[in-house]
Amino acid sequence: MRNLPWYRSGAPAIVFPALFALLLGLCFTPFLSYSAMALYFLTIPCVCACLFLGGRAPAYLCTLLALGMFFSLLGAQGLLAGAVYLLPAIAAVHLVFIKRIPFPRSVLLVIGVIVLSQLAVYVAVQWKYERDAYRTLAGFAAQAIRAEGEVGDFFLILMNAYGILPISGSFEGSVGLTAIGGLTEAVREDLLATLQGYLVSYLTVFVPSMISGMSIYEGVLTVYAAARSEEAALPKQHDLFQKEGEALSIRVPALRSWYLPKGWGWKIGVFAVGFIMVRLNQATLQLLGQVLLEVFTAVYTLQGIALINDLQARRDRKKWVRVLIPALLLIFAPAVLWILGCADQILDIRRLRQPKDTGEPLE
Repeated sequence: MRNLPWYRSGAPAIVFPALFALLLGLCFTPFLSYSAMALYFLTIPCVCACLFLGGRAPAYLCTLLALGMFFSLLGAQGLLAGAVYLLPAIAAVHLVFIKRIPFPRSVLLVIGVIVLSQLAVYVAVQWKYERDAYRTLAGFAAQAIRAEGEVGDFFLILMNAYGILPISGSFEGSVGLTAIGGLTEAVREDLLATLQGYLVSYLTVFVPSMISGMSIYEGVLTVYAAARSEEAALPKQHDLFQKEGEALSIRVPALRSWYLPKGWGWKIGVFAVGFIMVRLNQATLQLLGQVLLEVFTAVYTLQGIALINDLQARRDRKKWVRVLIPALLLIFAPAVLWILGCADQILDIRRLRQPKDTGEPLE
């Protein structure tokens, strides 16, 4: 691990940085929300995969491009927040592979680091600015767009043209342009106020999900992608990755064999109380309920994906089909996956548990 090459010739060394550059460019288009979310969620697993497949230099370049997204959207404060979020998790993955920590514990460690780093950013924003963190972050985004000058004006005009940022009625629905094609001060501020309102609404829903449920998905995907990438790189350069007598790679159980031990299943099942808490009229309880609900659905969604993969494998479906169907369900009908996961946990559909389940996760 310590002797990873700086550059490995091949498609991954080019494809990964090109993908990050494309997503960074899309942050200045009406596809901002999609590209920013993709960069936020995919940076850690992609950087870790690129580290093995493309080498250190492409992986570090991807990290810099992702940090550039934080800087372009939120300025210097965003750059610092991005570093606090990304760098500890990438360092944790390095530790996992140097120490050869078993897969379940590796996943828990990486998830824990991702959650703590995001909480650190959230708490720091709340403490420093002594006001709502969501409005603070939205204000950073507006400030960064103002600082871009004509480029920022072009972004706002484009968002308005696509109907994403409407202008208030006082401007009679037309974008006020200056002689050089920029926005007038009044219209610029009106559009930025609308944008800030959208961001606050979006962050209110997104942040609890990001800290809880999405961290689980991201931790599992990161360790899984890194382990599989290391396996792909090992046959050609195993001497660069292992010491004498050391295991070739962290053993990743086949996806179809993933399951939640019975004791842990009931413990996580208690989190379903979030379904009730999110419907209460108390803001703090609603937030806590949302976090519990995100953890519950994330864990059982993964088990539902494993169940579908197992059922398809028994029917000898092709690998791309076994990937496509869960992916489509995750995008368009995620509830189906966690309901299947709950059914598998209760009924043991795959018959994976031994008669005396010790409650220990798969090694």
